[in-house]
Amino acid sequence: MQNCKNCNTQVADTARYCHQCGQATELKSFGIWNATHSFFDQYIALEGTAWRTLRKLVTEPGELSITYMEGQRASFVGPIRLFFSTSFVFILLMSLMLENSLALKTYYSDLLFSGQETVVFELLQSAFVILVTLTLSYAALVWLVKKIHHINFGNALLISLHFHSFSMLLILLASLLFWFTSGAGQAAAEWFVVAALTVYMAIMLWRVIQYSSKQHSVVKIVLVLGIMALYLFFYVGFMRGFVEGFFSRGI
Repeated sequence: MQNCKNCNTQVADTARYCHQCGQATELKSFGIWNATHSFFDQYIALEGTAWRTLRKLVTEPGELSITYMEGQRASFVGPIRLFFSTSFVFILLMSLMLENSLALKTYYSDLLFSGQETVVFELLQSAFVILVTLTLSYAALVWLVKKIHHINFGNALLISLHFHSFSMLLILLASLLFWFTSGAGQAAAEWFVVAALTVYMAIMLWRVIQYSSKQHSVVKIVLVLGIMALYLFFYVGFMRGFVEGFFSRGI
C-alpha cells in the first residue's frame, strides 16, 4: 500500500490514481513536456475518450449528439469541453502558422513602425468571440425547428457545438494544407471544405431529426435543410474571409 501525496489516502501499489481525490499516484517532476501533457490530458482530454469522441465526431455525423442525448456521456468528451478544446487548438495553430509565415518579419516591422503592433493579437482574441457567436446563432436556428421536430434549445445547442467543433477541425486541416503548399490548390481546398460541410450538416440533421421525431414530411425536411443551408452559406463565407484575411497578413 502507498499513501496519496494529495489527500494521504491509502491506495494499492498497483493503482494509477487515488480513488478518493483522483490524483495520479506516479508523479513526474515539473517540466515543459510534462506540464503540457498534463494540461492537454486534463483540459483537452487528449487520451482515451478524446480519440473515441473525435472518431465518432468525424466519421459518424450526428451520432455523437444522439449518443449524448441518449445518456451515454462518460465515454466521450462533453460538448462544451470539446468545443473549447477545438477552439483552442484552432486559434493556437492558426497563430503559429501566422508567426512562422515567410513574410512575418516584414509584417511585424511594419506594425512596429506604424504603431499597430496589436493588430495580430486583437485578431486572435476576436476569433474566439466570433466562433462562440456563430455557435449560438446556429443553435438558435436549430431551435426554430422545435415545433416541427421537437428539438429543445439544449439539444439544439448540443448539435451546434458538435457541428462547429467538426467545422473548425476541417477548416484547420485545409488551412494547414494551404500554409504548407504556400497557397497552391486554394480553390480546390475551398470547394472541398464547402462540400464536406454541406454533406456533414445534411447527414447530421437527418439523423438527429430521425431520432427526435417519429413523423416526417418532405416539406418539413426541406424547410429545415433550407434554413441550415442558408446558415451554412453565411458561415462558409465568413470563415473563408477570416482565413484569407488571416493569411494575407503573413503570406
